[in-house]
Amino acid sequence: MPDVDPQLMAAALEVFREYGYGSTTLELVAQRSKTPLDQVRQQYADKDKLLAALLSTYSPLASLLHALDSVEGDSAEEIVRDAMRRTVKAIQQHEQFIELAAIDLQVNNGNFLAGISMQILPKALEMLERLKSTGQLRPVSDLCHRSLVWQCACFRSVPGSTAQPIFYCTASSKTMLARTSPWSA
Repeated sequence: MPDVDPQLMAAALEVFREYGYGSTTLELVAQRSKTPLDQVRQQYADKDKLLAALLSTYSPLASLLHALDSVEGDSAEEIVRDAMRRTVKAIQQHEQFIELAAIDLQVNNGNFLAGISMQILPKALEMLERLKSTGQLRPVSDLCHRSLVWQCACFRSVPGSTAQPIFYCTASSKTMLARTSPWSA
């Protein structure tokens, strides 16, 4: 991805907010950012590419991974409370991403969100192992624990409903799914 121009990204975010995905054009973004249209088109062939750049720019992934790595606590309750507090704080620091994520869900079937989920999944599984090591969880099979974490990471609906996958498998996501799927245990 080309180096992002902060002024262009800020203008693109404003235009997407103001006009919505359907009515946003590269022309409007160029005009708002006071950037020559040719320069915008050189970096982003279309608004899909521009949306991808926005999602990457405002993504909370690094903050979420850091938050999960930094969780403290000895008891299961302390671990869960600290994880939730840190996760909410990380997301709040990236409030612009929430609107972009909604666009990603509508336009791209949540493909960007699925990619983030697949990167967070190993950390979530580590957290699960840490919670289990406290000995404070009710006895439930590893298959149930892994299944719940896997469903939460890969599906947008709640367990028990007819879940709709929010991504299309690529070679790398199939490998990750094979490694993390509760059915591969």
